[in-house]
Amino acid sequence: MHEEYKEILIIITRLLTNLGVPANIKGFDCLRLSILYVYLNDINCNTRITKDVYPYVGKCKNKNSKTIESLIRKTIENTWFNADLIIKKEIFGSIDENTRINPTNKEYIYTIADKLKLNMIN
Repeated sequence: MHEEYKEILIIITRLLTNLGVPANIKGFDCLRLSILYVYLNDINCNTRITKDVYPYVGKCKNKNSKTIESLIRKTIENTWFNADLIIKKEIFGSIDENTRINPTNKEYIYTIADKLKLNMIN
């Protein structure tokens, strides 16, 4: 395995865990692989996640795109409000603690990948 790939995978894993996403939740691997794919392929936010990212992850995980989307969405929904507020603010910016709205799959994946590209996450 390429060293850069391993290193970024470790950073993504640590980040997701720090955000409160347990590694044993079904969508963890799908979310991690989506972030890694966006990061490594230098995909920008104008790319349609449903036409590019989900099919790739689905192929790797032997699942269809709809299942991948659902697993990622449920993972974000179920872990967003338990995540460390300081880490969420560091990555996602200003967050209204009283608003019960979590980011979309696309916002979550692309924001983390973009911050990684800009070396804003250690």
